[in-house]
Amino acid sequence: MKIRLPNGLLLASIIALKVTGSPLNGVPEDDFKSDKVIPSPLVIPASQYFDGDDGEWSSLALRVGTPAQDVRVLVSTNSPQTLVVLPLGWFQADLGYSQSADFGLDSIGLGYVSGTNNPTLYNQIIGAIATPSPFYTGIFGLGPQPVNFTTIGNSSVPSYFSSLRSQKLIPSLTWSYTAGEKYRLKAGQYAQLIFGGYDTSRSTPNSATFILASDIDRDIVVAIQAITYSGNTQASLLKSPTDAFIESTDPNFWLPEPACQEFEKVFGLSLDDNTGLYLINSTQYSLLTAINPQVTFTLANALTGGNTASIVLPFNAFALSASYPFVPNDTYYFPLRRSANDSQNTLGRAFLQEAYLTVDYERGNFTVSQCSFVDGATSNLGTIISPTLASSTSSTSQASSSADPTNSTKHLSFEIVCGIVVILVAVLAMGALGGFYLYRRRKRPTSTAEIALRRMVGDFSNDGSRMTPSPNPSTIPPNNYSTNPSSSYKSLRDVKVPMVEARTAH
Repeated sequence: MKIRLPNGLLLASIIALKVTGSPLNGVPEDDFKSDKVIPSPLVIPASQYFDGDDGEWSSLALRVGTPAQDVRVLVSTNSPQTLVVLPLGWFQADLGYSQSADFGLDSIGLGYVSGTNNPTLYNQIIGAIATPSPFYTGIFGLGPQPVNFTTIGNSSVPSYFSSLRSQKLIPSLTWSYTAGEKYRLKAGQYAQLIFGGYDTSRSTPNSATFILASDIDRDIVVAIQAITYSGNTQASLLKSPTDAFIESTDPNFWLPEPACQEFEKVFGLSLDDNTGLYLINSTQYSLLTAINPQVTFTLANALTGGNTASIVLPFNAFALSASYPFVPNDTYYFPLRRSANDSQNTLGRAFLQEAYLTVDYERGNFTVSQCSFVDGATSNLGTIISPTLASSTSSTSQASSSADPTNSTKHLSFEIVCGIVVILVAVLAMGALGGFYLYRRRKRPTSTAEIALRRMVGDFSNDGSRMTPSPNPSTIPPNNYSTNPSSSYKSLRDVKVPMVEARTAH
């Protein structure tokens, strides 16, 4: 799967697709507002595998590139990007990780098999990632904000999630997600991701509603009013209420140091100097499994008062299996990290094993519910309808096939778009060659050294200083609420882009 594009070609592609109306930005705004048919929610198929070296995580299945290749990915509830793995491997956000990525335009399909319920979107931004040690999965971002590139005319490309909505494939800019877990039921419970709806069979409702924070890099913020331990004793693990960001890219619980110290006491944890992890040896694992302690997180929209949601996690939710290259030898570890300040407090992927999260970006709110686990339970899907569609004259639920640009009568075909791109690139190339020829005739070159081409989508300015792609808040429905700490949580957008051929890995 090739996803590399030279700087000029990516820019020409973006220009051509914007001019022709083909879906880099989906359907035109007027078309978007004239919806008459309400689409059904899209359920993204789980891969039916548990992947990862920092735990056994239920992954999702995607078809990426041309020709399509099957890849398995984990969900990032904050990032707008889709990232696949090079032969080397991956990272996270404001928690001390960094990563380079190579970006290009290609197709992304949901599930292993194409179909009405597993659409393919074209001209999507895909990043390829690599680190010195292998990583097993890529990332599928659920963020609605676009990916911006500052070095090619401040161009932006919509996220996959917002493209689904603009192409009328989902009924609203909403999603529901739970990470799944291997320790539940007979063979584990797979992750579930639904665009435009929810599944009542997977959660137990409560009366708490949360308001999205105004910071788009740290928006899914809850107030933790209490953390309590129940096992061979009862204990309070949180001295004072604090805010925390729910974010699935990282598996850990990032909590204030006093709270971490209370966890250490009740679970008998100690930090391993070599790995920096709370390792759990076999004796300790057997003892804690026999006790089976539980930890309850009491969440609300504010630090005091209001309706609350209680999320109970058994010991197995904290006993994550680690393998090479995450650790030298297979072992269990406790996913607990000390946050440097309140802006780093995070409830990570391990939390979402037992929590069901539904986020509505158009209404600016979300819910957090306790997961329910019933073997063989039948899905009971509910649709979340966009406010722009709520007064529609037709409430017929029907999936659209407009993900394929050849099915749209209002946009030029994919082949014509490609032709326009080629023509634009040829014109740019001829102009550059003509200018170079005139320059050579007027001025003798001062050096015989070759000048390297600029990278496809670099993140460096002309003076060599680093430039970070930034999200565009204009695509987020405005809200006047802010429940997050004053410090900003930086998401997965600090990328630089060399030209390489990207390949997937399983």
